Amino acid sequence: MKLKILSQSIFALITVTFPVIASAEDCSKALIPDKSTIHNDIKTKVAFLKVINKENYDEIKKNAGLTIDDLGANYDEFSTKRNTYYEEVGFSESKYDASNYLIQHTPPAAFEAYTRCLELKAGEDYGVHLIPVKISDSNVSFTIIWHPAPTPENLKSEVKADLKGFESGQENIIPTTILPNARIPVTLKRLKDQEQSIDITIASIGKNLTIPLPPKVNTPVPPCKNAEIDVPRTRVTEGDDRITRVAYCPDGYDYVDEHTLCQSTAPDQSGPVVEKKQIGSGVYCRWQKPSLKGVGLDVYLHCKLKDMSKACP
Repeated sequence: MKLKILSQSIFALITVTFPVIASAEDCSKALIPDKSTIHNDIKTKVAFLKVINKENYDEIKKNAGLTIDDLGANYDEFSTKRNTYYEEVGFSESKYDASNYLIQHTPPAAFEAYTRCLELKAGEDYGVHLIPVKISDSNVSFTIIWHPAPTPENLKSEVKADLKGFESGQENIIPTTILPNARIPVTLKRLKDQEQSIDITIASIGKNLTIPLPPKVNTPVPPCKNAEIDVPRTRVTEGDDRITRVAYCPDGYDYVDEHTLCQSTAPDQSGPVVEKKQIGSGVYCRWQKPSLKGVGLDVYLHCKLKDMSKACP
């Protein structure tokens, strides 16, 4: 199946502002990537579109500066556009953890707004909370917060950890007990090219933090280019005693001197070439004018593709 080359304007971002999120709301609405990332990274775009739901659609559209043409006049129209886009890029992971992928690909201000929201929720909701702090190629840093329902006793609780996708022995970094309302910072070493899963259970209450691999998409393949091309002259100048022809190689090509000629249609009648010179990715040819009456002149510029991996087979 041929893939369509997707327009840069699809779901384009114009301006970005990061919302102040109330404690009980959907924190993922803060995870708005910057404009260049949306334009240049299909995987981040796919994840960003996935966190948009019926409840946060209006606020995300407002804060991200998304246009009505791109997102539709309402959520239903947006959902249809999104499904079409997912078909174009081959994305079909309905349960993909988009929020925890986006925290690795959003600006610092967006990440800060997201974690601030999680902190507020941790202060209101009883249970175990895992707040991401920093995620790099080698480490995952997060905070364990234990916020149990109030009890007369201030007792320690047992902590159980189940880790996947980390270097061996990392379970020993996590403490085995925790006091109520305690905050424990943790940094674990990731294994390369693997999904990370952190399951923390305290007093039979569990919480998971997953750092997923990038979403699976089919990246559109750009069209190939000819390995070598000939380019006709692009500019002609004429002085009192000189005629000059100039030609340039297009972007992505280099000038090849040994196959580039300054030539007339009737060599036996033409005047001598005064000068042939490379200028950047092009060349100019200059002839003496008096002896060129009735003679056609041209530049035969030969260009070679710089990156041969992009050449057509």
